Amino acid sequence: MRTIIHVIDSLGTGGAETLLVNANIRLSGFRHIIVYLRPPLDYVEQLRGVHIYCLNFNGWQSMPRCVPALRRFIKENNAELIHSHLYYSTIIARSACPRNTKLVSTYHNVLYDSRGSNYSVLYRWIDRLTYQSRFITLSVSEVVRNDLEKHIGIKKNSFVLYNYVEENFFNRNRLHDSNTIRIISVGNLKPQKNYRWALEALSPWLKDNSNIVWEIFGDGPERTVLEEIIRRNGIDNVQLKGKVKNVEDVIMHYKLFFMPSQWEGFGIALAEAMAAGLPCLASELPVFKEIAGNTILYFELNDGESLRKQMNWAIEHPSELENLGDGAFQRAQAFTKHNYCQQLRSVYEC
Repeated sequence: MRTIIHVIDSLGTGGAETLLVNANIRLSGFRHIIVYLRPPLDYVEQLRGVHIYCLNFNGWQSMPRCVPALRRFIKENNAELIHSHLYYSTIIARSACPRNTKLVSTYHNVLYDSRGSNYSVLYRWIDRLTYQSRFITLSVSEVVRNDLEKHIGIKKNSFVLYNYVEENFFNRNRLHDSNTIRIISVGNLKPQKNYRWALEALSPWLKDNSNIVWEIFGDGPERTVLEEIIRRNGIDNVQLKGKVKNVEDVIMHYKLFFMPSQWEGFGIALAEAMAAGLPCLASELPVFKEIAGNTILYFELNDGESLRKQMNWAIEHPSELENLGDGAFQRAQAFTKHNYCQQLRSVYEC
């Protein structure tokens, strides 16, 4: 049985981590080992029985220790394949990977463009320096792949493998109160998600439409700031709901999914809402166009007038809105877990 070592920055709750724990290490026919660079470790229950090893990485200064340690670990476990996720893990895995070992690296976000994480010149240089054309590079969208081609020069053995939506999201039995228009957003409370701007832009509109409730699920560093914006503007019909485990059950009780992000590598929350048949409104990002096509509503990024116009249209055209939800549901069939696992297996076995 072939051994795969998966290398990831941490095992804290996040999109890349969930993908690894719920799909990648579940592929049959392989022995799976996880190496994570540093705490936290949030997936204790899900990883029972899986060999896990921590490198205790604490920044660039620990590279001289971590790279040889990973190389030894690879050889000790006779690993034939390494799969790295996220920036630091990819740099360390490239540096440690023996010549006769296959390396697959997944990029989960736009790292270098100004409409993205906008990593520094130093980080770009290190990415270029450690890259070899023999390595296989997976991107979660064409937008991410184009970012790597433009800024790092990655062209050979570069492929798109879209994230997947869990099967229990594909549920058409939506329930919502027709008297209250409930809008849902799902995502960490951080600048990338653009909630601060959206709250300010929608405050007058929300105050004028007291029958509309906007509920935001997720937590993060901007929670206190968002709470202050809600209090200052007196928009009691906006609620920060915190983290939730059963998003697939919660999402069925809403009329509209709203995602005002400034950038995304893929947008798993949007794909999940589409799979649930929920009509969606999102910022007009190239990656959202790639995922959703013409099956959702868009507003111009950071344009308050455009956002309020689309919100009004959504509220005033319920039948057309539901038709969009039907189209989004059909579009989301491309993002099933079965499709993802089949394509990943092909990469591992090629």
